Amino acid sequence: NTHGFSVRPIDQYGLAESLGAITPEDFHTTDSNTPSFNDYKTWGADWRLTGNLNFAHIQLISAFRSLDTGYLFNTDGTAAPVTDSGFFNKNQQTSHEIRLISEQQQNIDWLLGMYYVYERPKQDVELVLYLLNTSSVISATARTKATSYYGEFTWHLTPVWSSKFGVRFSDEERQVSNTIL
Repeated sequence: NTHGFSVRPIDQYGLAESLGAITPEDFHTTDSNTPSFNDYKTWGADWRLTGNLNFAHIQLISAFRSLDTGYLFNTDGTAAPVTDSGFFNKNQQTSHEIRLISEQQQNIDWLLGMYYVYERPKQDVELVLYLLNTSSVISATARTKATSYYGEFTWHLTPVWSSKFGVRFSDEERQVSNTIL
């Protein structure tokens, strides 16, 4: 009889065992005192504008995306109140793109474009140590700005053969900060 404490203690200090946690015979058997969860919330929107500039088609695209996630689980794998961990993430991203696409002209088609993205993720990692009556939170934030320029050229050699050449330049800047609370 395990009295509800049939667990696989994995804490190196034996805290779970000192609280009465019993190691089961099957290594893959665990128990938990934490109501674990995995939550995901995501949404996004985009907007497009297209037009004709006489020499080329133009496309403007803007988008926004938001992602929130949360995880909570029993870190020590026991029914004893030893440790819990939580991971909480929030990420928001905004992007803009402009494309110029050539009109069908003789033997050469081209596409020119620019893309910009701004992203601001935040992550909190929490570890609770019940017996020591303490918890730690590592909070990380970042800011990413990325810009790229690109072009593609197609030379129609014959009605059935063509040659394509593309080039892209990207520049990304990321700043990260971490705080331990």
